[in-house]
Amino acid sequence: MCRLLRTSLLTLPLLTLLGCEASAPPVETGPPVTPEALCSQLAAIVCDASESCCEVAGAAPGCEADQELRCMESLGAMVADPRVGYVPERAGFLLAQVRERATGCFHESFDLADLDVIFAGTVPDGGDCSPGAIDGVVRSAELHRAAVACEDFATCRIRLAWDDTPIGTCEPRGMAGDDRCSHPYDCTQGSFCDLPDGWRVGDWGRCLARRADGWACASGFECASGYCGEGACGAPSAHDRCLSIDYPSLVLEDGPILYQRLDEEGDTATDASGRANHASYEGMIARTETGALEDDGAIEFDGTSGYLAVSSVQGMGSEALTIELWIAVPEGGGGPLVALEGSRNSLVMDIDANAFRGRFIEPGALPEDPDMVVEVATDPGALGAGFHHVALVYDGEGSRIFIDGALQAELAGTQRLPTSPSLTIGARVTADATTYFTGAIDEVALFPTALDEATFALRVDVATAGPIENDFVLFGWAR
Repeated sequence: MCRLLRTSLLTLPLLTLLGCEASAPPVETGPPVTPEALCSQLAAIVCDASESCCEVAGAAPGCEADQELRCMESLGAMVADPRVGYVPERAGFLLAQVRERATGCFHESFDLADLDVIFAGTVPDGGDCSPGAIDGVVRSAELHRAAVACEDFATCRIRLAWDDTPIGTCEPRGMAGDDRCSHPYDCTQGSFCDLPDGWRVGDWGRCLARRADGWACASGFECASGYCGEGACGAPSAHDRCLSIDYPSLVLEDGPILYQRLDEEGDTATDASGRANHASYEGMIARTETGALEDDGAIEFDGTSGYLAVSSVQGMGSEALTIELWIAVPEGGGGPLVALEGSRNSLVMDIDANAFRGRFIEPGALPEDPDMVVEVATDPGALGAGFHHVALVYDGEGSRIFIDGALQAELAGTQRLPTSPSLTIGARVTADATTYFTGAIDEVALFPTALDEATFALRVDVATAGPIENDFVLFGWAR
């Protein structure tokens, strides 16, 4: 058989089909890194990258200590297991790779084989690599440790003894015609073990080629990208590489064409989307210290004079639109929230008696003709005190209104969206009159796409419970 070293550079099919006697290219090495120093150095790289790459979230205080602890939770047992064979020089090469990919904000992800290369298993073919079990249950970390315990390019094949005890034996992997696998770590790089539903130790599957983006999946093991999101293989979100994801990060990730945070002083509300759709303050505007998010304020409108205006919104599409914002409406308050006024048509989002409406307005054919209005509206209902998340979505086939992350109203039908419209927040300004809003508004965003209910629900969760804390992918490799 071909004797191969465990490395991410290997390609097996031609060698195994030929039945050759070959060895793989040597595993690359670097300056030795002791097991005691590995996690602290990895943590420093990851925290620096999060701070420089994640513009809003950054790296939290105590990041390095926290990430070092997470790393030790993943790697501690593996490094301490003499069967696994930690190699300091290989760890040095891994660190160099991590530093290089950190400069690119980890857009090039790590495969499990890239990480496992720091281990050189010590158990020979036919040797015992049995994983530990508690009450007959084998944890994923134990399976992984057993898989890397075998030397060269062998694998730990796991079976059940007569008393259901898991027994592992190191056997050659990649032999021609042998595509069997006994656990998730039992296939060569570029393939995954297609195990039966409800898998438990003792069940076997087949090694299949990893799936391309768009194919259905149950876990990242099945995907060429290493990422399975919402049941399909695909590229991980940029913010999945950040240690902490806050509310502004979620908004910016979805590509807004306008994002007014409404938490700054001055005469202009800066567009955080980078599209330069800045808004000017018109009339009397009051700022509040308490907004929809814990760490910033909002704008309060008195219903008589003040609003924000953008002369021409750039980046609008013609097929879809999402408008989202947070509002706090006092008893008896309400009025226009956001108005988009184009040269031929308008889109107005307002609230009246705690009923939300999205109104698509077309002028009559003649000046004396009434406007033609199509609207999607919720039933009247009490919002309760405090801020609430509200969104109007048009997807080219219909419109929907969401409140606090839940669908409240929908209407089928196609409508025409305004082109390069003017925008007002807190009022609607027409040639005939100006109507004002009474209440507070915060975190206004527009998107040229139709966002969904799950997106809004996550927004609400993060706004109320605080940022999402990610376990960086490098430190979950053993679990």
